Amino acid sequence: ETLQITSLIMEHTAERDQLYEKLENLLRENAELRTDKDLLRRREERITELQHSVKLLQSSEHEQKIVATATADSMRTINDLKRQIAELESALHKRHPPGRNGHSALIPLL
Repeated sequence: ETLQITSLIMEHTAERDQLYEKLENLLRENAELRTDKDLLRRREERITELQHSVKLLQSSEHEQKIVATATADSMRTINDLKRQIAELESALHKRHPPGRNGHSALIPLL
């Protein structure tokens, strides 16, 4: 009977040790999963931040293109106006040539 009790105690002790080992393994795995989950969450947050930055950069690039286009359009308009002024001045000088003193009879436009 003592032998049976000792045998049962040893079996229960072995089962208990196995259960403690399983519990430790599960706790370790759980901690690893939490770490992985935290890492995943941080990476997802970083991806969201990067996506937001990309959108801002794209928006900024779009605005720069708009400004560049507007600047180019403005330069074309300025050059066109300068050309028109030069043509008008030339036409005025032909209609009203300079007098004896070398100056036009008209007051200079610019």
